Amino acid sequence: MNPETSCHARNILRAIFRESSLGEDSLLWAEDALIISITGFGDESWALRNTSAMLYSTLCSRIFGTKKSAGLEDEEKISSSEFFNRFPKLEQFLLETIESSANEMILNQNKLNPTLLPALLIIQRLIPTGTSQNESRFVKSLLILVKSKVWKCRKVAARCIYAVNSHPESEIIKILEEKLLDKDHKLCQNSMHGLLLTLEQFISADTNVKLGSLEVTLITELGQMNNASAAIAIGILTKLKLSENSQDHVMSYIRKRIEQSFSCRHAEIAEMDLFNSISEYLIQNRSKSMPEILSILSTRKQSQHSLSNFNFIRAITITIDDLISHPKTLSNIKLDFENENFIKSIEDIIFCDDLEDETLVAAASILVKIGQKNLIQKSLHEWESLIQKTMERVNNAEFAGFLLEIAEKFKFEMNLESWLIKGSSAEQHFCMRMRSVFSFSIVHFFPCTFYMQVVNLFQAVLL
Repeated sequence: MNPETSCHARNILRAIFRESSLGEDSLLWAEDALIISITGFGDESWALRNTSAMLYSTLCSRIFGTKKSAGLEDEEKISSSEFFNRFPKLEQFLLETIESSANEMILNQNKLNPTLLPALLIIQRLIPTGTSQNESRFVKSLLILVKSKVWKCRKVAARCIYAVNSHPESEIIKILEEKLLDKDHKLCQNSMHGLLLTLEQFISADTNVKLGSLEVTLITELGQMNNASAAIAIGILTKLKLSENSQDHVMSYIRKRIEQSFSCRHAEIAEMDLFNSISEYLIQNRSKSMPEILSILSTRKQSQHSLSNFNFIRAITITIDDLISHPKTLSNIKLDFENENFIKSIEDIIFCDDLEDETLVAAASILVKIGQKNLIQKSLHEWESLIQKTMERVNNAEFAGFLLEIAEKFKFEMNLESWLIKGSSAEQHFCMRMRSVFSFSIVHFFPCTFYMQVVNLFQAVLL
């Protein structure tokens, strides 16, 4: 068929399935249309691949529904029994696509079937029911695909193994353990990463799963893993109840990573993931790891007045801020951080010009939530200079807003009125306007000038 004609046909199909008035009637043909759209991903014509992708997206929304918010965990899902009962031909088509892709990958590691990813994205949205007769065939091929050289393929294949597995977690973990401990076939880093991604899916679903000797393997192999695999392994270990001996081994690895970190900001994504995982582990075990947390936050270069370990500082500061900002966080958790050394480290971060905006915002947010005036060590003059410099530049509106809130909270003896009026003006970023108005709202009286500014702001918005 002429590619142009095929493109028009796919666009017409897309319009039909987008039409809500057709309702369930159009779904009678969704199975065939979905097979056509997935097959189109492998076409030589870019126009056909493009229209196939758009048709695929429309069909997924029609079959599964639109997800309520961002994030895979909020995606609408359907039980595998319901899905394959409604679309019987699709099960065989998906299985054949996955098996052929797995066989191709065995012959050529660099080759990846373009129809594989859309097929996997459908399977990961299924809820296992144990009714499929092809479950073992799915798992067998998916265990090959999790070793792919392509990161996205490994990640989605790992989710699919969890989605199609109806057996107890212990069974699939036993399979993973055999592959990870296989002495005859040494795993490459990609294979290790893919199997760890799979293990992570099952541990996230049930943290009470016993890993047995696999737990020891994860800990002893940490030093041999690349950053991507180590990040997942640390994340898994964070969710488990480790023995004292295991905790000591993990902390030994973390201390070495802290020593290896340096001030260069150009970290790869995998290294950033590792820093995030280590931060979560340290904060979860903060009763024993507070010295390491303070070490990351306060390590300095010898030659310049600036903090080093930029990426580590960013990761741990944001993780702490997320923890204490969570509405369900208990007050005793916040008390763990209300000490002089920690507050001093956070203060130093706020006054450091070399750190990223996101780090500065998180540090200022922490000080607003748990800081106490008697723990503040910077002088009033230093705080006033920082606020003035930040308000003049206003290149980080949220940070500037938090600084005004800090000044009001700790009752610094400085004239905040002009800065608050500037921060609440319509020209400023929403974050700064919100925090400026909030800071003034808790004062006992509103100065006339500020009151008029608020009135003018509302008039500007309403008009």
